[in-house]
Amino acid sequence: MSSTDKTESVHPSEIRSLAGDGNLKMARERTRLMSPEDQASVEPLLACLEVTETKFLQEKSETALSLLDVAVDLGLAPVDRARWAGRIYENARDGSPAMEILEEAMRMSPMHPEVPYRLVRLLISAARHQEAWEVLGNLPPEVAARPLLDLAECRLLQAEGRFEEIVTKLTELGPRRMPILENERLSLLTTALDRTNRGREAVIEASRRRAMESSSFDEERFLDLVARRLAEPMPAEPAPVTSGAPKMLFI
Repeated sequence: MSSTDKTESVHPSEIRSLAGDGNLKMARERTRLMSPEDQASVEPLLACLEVTETKFLQEKSETALSLLDVAVDLGLAPVDRARWAGRIYENARDGSPAMEILEEAMRMSPMHPEVPYRLVRLLISAARHQEAWEVLGNLPPEVAARPLLDLAECRLLQAEGRFEEIVTKLTELGPRRMPILENERLSLLTTALDRTNRGREAVIEASRRRAMESSSFDEERFLDLVARRLAEPMPAEPAPVTSGAPKMLFI
C-alpha cells in the first residue's frame, strides 16, 4: 500500500463518529492516517471536544455544555451532543435534565446502547425502578441483546436486591473482551456473590479484577489458578489471627 493510500484510508466521518462516542484519544490517533486536508477539517471539532472534556472533568458543567453548542456548529451530530450532555449532567448529579436529554437521544438514535444504559442508571439513582424496567423492556431486540444492556439490567437487579439472578445472568454472559465492560461485570458479580454468601468465590472474582488491571495479565493462567483454587476444600475453621494488620487474599 502506498503512502497516499494510507493517508486516504480514514474518512472524516469516522473521526466525527469516534469523537461523538467520546473516544477522543482514538480519534486523535486516527487523524494521523488522514491527509492534511482531512485533518484540517476535523481538527476544530476535536480541539473543541478535548476542551469540553477537560471542563467536564473539572466539574465546570456550564462551560462544558456551552462548548457542546460550539461543537455542533463544528460538526458534532445532535444525537452525540445529547449523549455528551447526558454524561455531563450525570456527572454533576443533575438527574432531571440528563433524563430529558437521554430520552431525546433515544428518539434520535434508538439503536445506540449507551443511551438507554445511562438512562437506566439515572432512573435507578432516582429509585424509579419501574420506569427503568420499561426502558429496558421497550428496546428493539437487537439493542436489548447488547452486553451493555445486560449490565444495565444487572444494575437494576442489584438495586432491587435480586442477587441470585445477577449471578446466573453474569455467569451465562461470561467474560467480556472490552476491559471497561469486564470490570463492571466483575464488580457486579463480586457483590452478588458476596451477598449470596459465596464470599470465597467473590474473593476470586475480586482478585481477577485486580489482575486484569495488570499489563502482564495472563487470562489462561488466571483461569487455571481459579479452577485449582475452587477445587481446594474449604477449611473447617478460619485460621486464627494473632496480631498485626488484617490479611488479604491474593492469587
